[in-house]
Formats: sequence, structure tokens, C-alpha cells
Amino acid sequence: MRRWSPLLVVALALSCARPLPSSHPPATASTGPLTISIIATTDVHGHVESLPWLSGHVENVREARRADGGGVLLLDAGDMWQGTLESNLGEGAAVVRAYNALHYDAVTIGNHEFDFGPSGANTVPRTPNDNPTGNIEQRARQAAFPFLAANLLTKAGTPWTPPNVKPSTIVTVAGVRIGLLGVTSINTPTSTDPRNLVRLQVAPLKDVVEREATRLREAGATVVIVLAHAGGSCTTFGDPEDLSSCRTQGEIFQLAQALRPGLVDVITGGHAHFGIAHRVNGIAVVEGFEQGRVFSRVDLHVDAAGKPMDARIYPPRYLCDGLTMRDVGSWSPQACAPPPYEGQPVRFDAHMVGVLRRDIQAAQRKREQPLGVDAPHAYPQSTRDESAASHFVVDLLRASRPGTDLAIYNATGTRSSLAAGPITYGDVYALLPFDSVIATGTIPAARVADAILRGVTRGPIPIVSGIEADVTCEGATPRVALSRAGQPVAPDTMVSVVTSEFLSSGGAGYFPEMEGSFALRLDTPMREAVVSVVKREEEGIRSGQVGGQDPTHKRIRTPGGTYPVRCEPRPAAPQTPDSRR
Repeated sequence: MRRWSPLLVVALALSCARPLPSSHPPATASTGPLTISIIATTDVHGHVESLPWLSGHVENVREARRADGGGVLLLDAGDMWQGTLESNLGEGAAVVRAYNALHYDAVTIGNHEFDFGPSGANTVPRTPNDNPTGNIEQRARQAAFPFLAANLLTKAGTPWTPPNVKPSTIVTVAGVRIGLLGVTSINTPTSTDPRNLVRLQVAPLKDVVEREATRLREAGATVVIVLAHAGGSCTTFGDPEDLSSCRTQGEIFQLAQALRPGLVDVITGGHAHFGIAHRVNGIAVVEGFEQGRVFSRVDLHVDAAGKPMDARIYPPRYLCDGLTMRDVGSWSPQACAPPPYEGQPVRFDAHMVGVLRRDIQAAQRKREQPLGVDAPHAYPQSTRDESAASHFVVDLLRASRPGTDLAIYNATGTRSSLAAGPITYGDVYALLPFDSVIATGTIPAARVADAILRGVTRGPIPIVSGIEADVTCEGATPRVALSRAGQPVAPDTMVSVVTSEFLSSGGAGYFPEMEGSFALRLDTPMREAVVSVVKREEEGIRSGQVGGQDPTHKRIRTPGGTYPVRCEPRPAAPQTPDSRR
């Protein structure tokens, strides 16, 4: 549970606020060789409290480049604003204001940029006048930097280009013409509410990148950088050439391997919430984890013609202490103690606090509302397995609809852990930052089993309450058997289900083409439903019945206890003379 510093921090920070300098000096012809430093963030998810420290790091690099005649590019690979009260109360406006102040050069659009749907209160289109992408378009108009979206196309296959949204752009940094293009994961339609993409299609990455990068080269770009809300993962970062710790089947690795050599110089990735700092098919590929805890960096050394001679790929830089993935956690200038960067102390940028003052104050008032119950212990969170935090959420979701047989949710929908101690509104908001309303329906148990099967084989991991499931393999075919209180549930049994609007409308692929089987409770956001029963379920929280987790007896049991489930075909029995007859 996050503890936030008093509003006095804001006032103290403002007393020493300073304006930020311009990101780029006036463009001149490149005389090279010189250095272009590319700093990239991704999956910040509204954690703007990290930005005063990011600003301190970036300013040190900018000072170093001003001293040697080079330049700096500041980029973001998507999922900028969904996730915190500071950001969500204004549907991402705070993040764009902060990025304007930091002088970002460009961003790409991630799946969660679609979460707020139309401008205004509706998070999905509910009237014919609702524009499904209205909020993104409003944020783009607010931005002093372009939103890049080369593979987001209209249904007719043409580029999607509302004001300040474009496939690519060329910027000049220290006299070097740099082409920037943005793409988003091919899985975007199932990673946000699909109703907000009804006017769009997501084209495969490779062909779009090759076409747009070629066009940028023809337009005079000597460097091409791809901002990709698509990712992968590595676990060690000491040697950029060593891919042995990387899951090279990740979307970003597949893209880099497929590109024509020499076409793209750098890819800044995201979406996967992992780290990458490696060279793939001659391309510098970086990805900076999540929630503003880390940034990535590549230094391109270019010749007099502006063409890259080599690229230095830095390990991920941990913002708060230089060593670990710890949260910044507060707006206090004492919250972090990063070691020097570029040979200079890293300064907390109080100006950023001033830019976000009203957002901080509004969020703090909401966050501190007590819910009247103490959590008896911590509830850790995981997006890749069952967890106490997800069980806490789904148990309370079922309790919010008395008499409902079961609740089902996705592990990636629970976004935080819950600490022991007094539970506040802010704690539940951190668990459930999405504005999806609840959906209820009565459906055959077989459809629930199908949803669980899709989750355990394709992801995201399903989380259930009121029911258990056993996943087994019949040869190469996985099967799901449901039970309640130890008794089997027949596939044709009708069961009452409560879930999120996102899942009921086809999100995550759990309930495809079943939207008509669920009724939406438009006056009941899922988060508020959970908040409404915290006090009522106090005894269950204290006893462990709510949020209970037994690692030795999971609610969904899979072969080997792992995800995703993969059933291998049984080897054929050896043939004998008799068996060949």
C-alpha cells in the first residue's frame, strides 16, 4: 500500500521550481562525428511521480550533449496514461502536460491508450455520437509532440491520421535528420476494449515498418528509429551481443529479425513490462520495464553525413537508486537517491511538481479516503499466476453480486499488490485502475470452461471465485473440468457469472461473440463494486476467506502447475507384426 507525502511537499517543491530548457538547440548542418543520445520510456501507466527524477537524468544527458555538440531524443513506446489517480482522473491529460514540459520528441500509441474510449464520461461508445477514439484524439491535440501510429489503419486500410497522429515524422537533431515511426502490438484489439477499435484495424508490424522506414530514408533520414509498443524480455544486460537470457520469440525480436539489414537503426520497445538492451540483426533494441521505474538509452555515433557508425547500448537505468526496480512512491525530493549520472548529481525537478500540482492534490484527496478495514497481511500481486491480490479482487467482485455462482477476471487486470494495514480507496484504485463496469449473465458452465481454457493456453491467466478448475491433457488436447465445493459441475449446468465489461465484450479472448449473453451494469464500475463491499466483507478479509491463496491447492490446476498449458501428443505405440494387420 503506497504512502504518499503531504501536500506540503508540493508547496516546498514549487518554492524551488525552475523552468525546463528547450530540448534541442537550433538545427544546424551536421559536422560530425557526434553523438545522438536516445532516451526511451515505456509503460509508464500514469506514474508521473517518477518524472521529476527522469527529468534530472535527462537534463544531465542534455548538458553533456550540449557540451560536445551532439543531441538528445526523448521518446516513449506507449501505455502512457492508464493506471494512477493523478492520470486517470483527467483521462491522461496530466501525463501529456508532463511530457510537454519534459520536451518529449514523439510517442507511439499503446493498447491502453484506447481504454478511455470517447471523450467524456463514457469509456466505450454508448451513443451514435460517441467517437471510440475521442480521448486519444483529444490528448494528441494537447501534445506538443506527435503521436506515431503507422500500423493503426482505418477499416478501409488507409492511414489513421486525426490531428497530430501520423505514421511517422522526421526530426532534425544536431543537424542529423532522424526518421521516427510508431507501431503497436498486433494483439492490441484483445488487450483493450475491442469496442474502442471498431473503426480501426491493426496491420502486421513487419510490412508496415519496412514500407514506412523506406519512405523515411527516401525523404532524407540518415537514421531511422522505430517506437514499438511491442516487446520481449531479457534478464541480463551486461553484453548487448549475448541473447542467451532473452526470449527471442517475443514480438519485438521477431520484428527485428525480419527486417532488412541496415533499414532500421534503433527499436524502442514496450508492452511486455520487461527489459531489453541488446543488438538484434544489427539493430539496437531496448525496452525499459514499466511504471516509470526505468529508462533505456542508446548513444548513436554518427559521421559527418549523419550516418551511424556504431551504437552504444546502455543497460536499463533504474531511476530511484540506480540499482533496483523500486517505486518512486512519493512526490518528496527525498524519495529517491540516485547515484550521479553523466558525472553530475541527479536533481529532483521541482518544476514538474508545479506542472502537475492540481492533479496531485485531487488524487491525494481521493486516495486517502479510508474504507474502514485493516488488511491482516500483505496480498502480493502477479500477472503471470494466481495471486493473493487477484483473489482479493475476484472474491470481492463475487460478493458485490450476492447469489452469483462465480466471478472470473484476468490476472493482468490486477495492477498492484496490497500491503497490510488500513485499506484506503487509493489502495483499491491501485489494484483496479481500469474504468470497466461489471457485467452479469447466466451461461452454460461449458462456456466458462472454454474461457478458462483460452486463458491458460493463450493468456492472460484467468482468476476465478466460487468455482475451481482442473486442466488435463488428453494427448495433445487440453481439457477443463469444473467443480464447486468439491462436486463436479456438468458442462450444461447454467451458472450465474459476474465479470468485467472488458471480458464480456470479447477482451482477452475469454468470451468471443458472447456480448449478448451479458448485461452491463452501467452505473457500477467494477472498482466501485469492490469498494462498496470491503467493509461488509471485513470478517472474511480478516479470516482469509476473501483473498485466500493456498499455493499447494490452486483454484485453477494445470499440468505441472505452469502457464501456458502445452499438451504434447502421445508417442505412437511401437508397431508389431500383429498390429500392422
